[in-house]
Amino acid sequence: MDPAAVGVPEITVLDGGGFLVIERDGGQGPTARFKKVFFVKLDELDTEGFLIKTEVLDLLDIADPDDISGTGTGRFTFPYETTEALAVLDTGVVAIVNDNNYPFGLGRHVDSGQPDDSEFILLYLGRLP
Repeated sequence: MDPAAVGVPEITVLDGGGFLVIERDGGQGPTARFKKVFFVKLDELDTEGFLIKTEVLDLLDIADPDDISGTGTGRFTFPYETTEALAVLDTGVVAIVNDNNYPFGLGRHVDSGQPDDSEFILLYLGRLP
């Protein structure tokens, strides 16, 4: 696990022996600093015997060129402490879901104090390593 992470809430198996792994810190909203998805294979180790992982997605910096999120920035964030589900839907397409821990999640609505909605996002990761 990356030193910035405090947990691995999800490991999802892929065809071909690889896995997608979510690593995250304990922050939410503006305190979120590390929310990433990595690709790993259990039979690929570095010279020190650790798994080789390849970052495939930074959940705090997702390209949004068509402004689907409505932020107007060309970027989208998924700043939840409880990003806890990842499902592979098709080749290169994943669904990622937050558990909003109603009414305590404040990843998106920090300013208003309103509890977070459950968010389901679909992402095209492309060809994995």
